[in-house]
Amino acid sequence: MKQKSTPFFVKLKRAVMNFEEYKNFSEEKLSMAFKYIIKLMLLFTLIVSVSLVYKFIDVAESEIKYFNDNFPQFKIENNILTIEGENKQYIRGDEARIFWSNCK
Repeated sequence: MKQKSTPFFVKLKRAVMNFEEYKNFSEEKLSMAFKYIIKLMLLFTLIVSVSLVYKFIDVAESEIKYFNDNFPQFKIENNILTIEGENKQYIRGDEARIFWSNCK
């Protein structure tokens, strides 16, 4: 008679909550242990990936907000650059090298 297989997450919960279940796990085949390890790695990878994407979105939104708040609006019409705002600073040619070296 074939035994009923228990789902992966039920076994995971039993392994965490009930130390006596390890005896049952040790009686299983080595191939099943590899399957459990792969499933745990996939679960961990999914959790880490989702958290990193969430953190990236949070940082990107704050940087976009900072850019929109602190940099003037500009547009180019008929090859003329129009800058709106109080700080109108133009940098041409070699001045850019001098400007960036002073910013460090």
